[in-house]
Amino acid sequence: MRPWRLVALLSATATASYLCRVNVSVAGVLVMRELGLSQEAMGQVFSAFLVGYAVYQIPGGMLADHFGAPRVLGWAALAWVAATGWMVGAGASVVALLGARCALGVAEAPTFPAAAQAISRALPVAQRGRANGLVVAAIGLGSAICAAADFVSDGALGMARGADGFFSARAGRGLRVDVDSSTGGLAGRGCEKLIGVNRSERLGLAWPGVE
Repeated sequence: MRPWRLVALLSATATASYLCRVNVSVAGVLVMRELGLSQEAMGQVFSAFLVGYAVYQIPGGMLADHFGAPRVLGWAALAWVAATGWMVGAGASVVALLGARCALGVAEAPTFPAAAQAISRALPVAQRGRANGLVVAAIGLGSAICAAADFVSDGALGMARGADGFFSARAGRGLRVDVDSSTGGLAGRGCEKLIGVNRSERLGLAWPGVE
């Protein structure tokens, strides 16, 4: 394989590894809400990754020296998939989430030691710094892609909800806003028609065109 093609593959591997690493951080608030996790429990889930990652850095480099970077990175990629699937199936079990994140850290630990080993064998000394810089730069790209994907998905969800609210209003199930005569404030009454409003107490306002 040509040296710079190898560097491109290693950079893509670094990007993929960081996508798997930071996806929970980006979705952390939603995960806490859906699974009913406290901030302390979520912090433990985040930290579990770092435990496995730190402990297996040196063993990961030793594996790369013994078996070669391509083989070790292939094994690592399969392990990422397995750990991510474990995390998806863990549900609200904090113990299962901790185990899955720790396993992901173990699986990702050989990534950069193996990349450095591959670069040292494939490129001359004068080009190794540039090659390592490209691989490290790919880390930030993975984080940016994950955050951008979250932004786009949130925007799409907001547009879908807005469209649903608009068409529901046109169908007569839209927003109802009441002006309370005693307080002068606004009170939202969603998904009901303006029927039987007591005008002595409040003035009902509905979407134009809604019967």
